[in-house]
Amino acid sequence: MVERSDEAGGASAVPQAPQMNVTGWGVRLILWMSLGFVIISPVNMLAGRLRDENELRARTVCAGNLHAIGKSVALYASENEGSFPPDFYALLQDGQPVDYFQCPSTGTPEPNTSERVEFEAHCDYVYIGGVDSDAPGATILAFELPLNHSQEYVSLLRADFSVYNKGAPGFATVIQKSNDYLSEKRRGQR
Repeated sequence: MVERSDEAGGASAVPQAPQMNVTGWGVRLILWMSLGFVIISPVNMLAGRLRDENELRARTVCAGNLHAIGKSVALYASENEGSFPPDFYALLQDGQPVDYFQCPSTGTPEPNTSERVEFEAHCDYVYIGGVDSDAPGATILAFELPLNHSQEYVSLLRADFSVYNKGAPGFATVIQKSNDYLSEKRRGQR
């Protein structure tokens, strides 16, 4: 405390703020923390952007896989009087590379053997059996498992062999329409 004299001639005590030593470790620590923030913030933003780009790349490869599967189904149908294969395994037996049945986002390992059970355990796509060349083009032939990607879209392969992405909320409706078509077909209404 510092003593001051007031106008009446008496001394009074005025509190004084404690003195801080702003040189030394305190300043260095603040400078290093600021520098760390300036460096780490852009790195985190870049890492997030790279994750998004990797996911987009994986989704593109996934859609490419479905497109290749569509070409294989078309080739199979041309060799089998217009009949589509009963399942994906028939395409594998017909020479389709096994990596076309694996989504790059899931990290699913390739099967150790070409046995049906081993193949089905390592397949990241779903084939809707019973669809044939007479099906309307919008009928779904195959699709990726909805949890393959972190995004809100699912890639679908139509009976006309086109591939498109559908938002997750409308995905179930599209699949239901394909199931309705197949039910009508089984009952002989189509």
